[in-house]
Amino acid sequence: MHTERRGAIALAAIVSLALATLVVLADADRITPLLVFVHGVPLGDKLGHLVLIGLLALVVELATGGRSVSIARVPIRIGSAVVLALVVLEEISQRWVPTRSFDCGDLAADVIGIAVLGTLGARLGAQRECSLARGTHGSVRSTWTAGPRAGEPIVGDVAQRAVKRST
Repeated sequence: MHTERRGAIALAAIVSLALATLVVLADADRITPLLVFVHGVPLGDKLGHLVLIGLLALVVELATGGRSVSIARVPIRIGSAVVLALVVLEEISQRWVPTRSFDCGDLAADVIGIAVLGTLGARLGAQRECSLARGTHGSVRSTWTAGPRAGEPIVGDVAQRAVKRST
């Protein structure tokens, strides 16, 4: 396994642990001062959801190299799908936690963060995988040209398709 992949996996683990800690502390009502501050900022709660969950999707997509699976011919990004499933379960579980409340707005902000930053992470992860497969990792040219061709979807195993094209 390449050092870059290990680093991306470690980063995803650290961000996941930090967010899990934040959720546990919120469930235990241990971060009230932080929540008061966040709720005092206009749309602070929604922006927090968008950025934090989006960041998680980005680093998980980096760790998975932007890989996807096709279900009924629809490409589904693995990293973003896992993050989405966990976020939906966590948001729904708030119905049974006295110190928390389910909010469709929070879930919508989560989905937007996953869509935007998860797509960015998938593209960067796929480009990194492609440059590693070509053996050109580290050059500026490979970073910008390794992605999909015009008209190709961003999702999927871009790295594998690019390697097949170059051989």
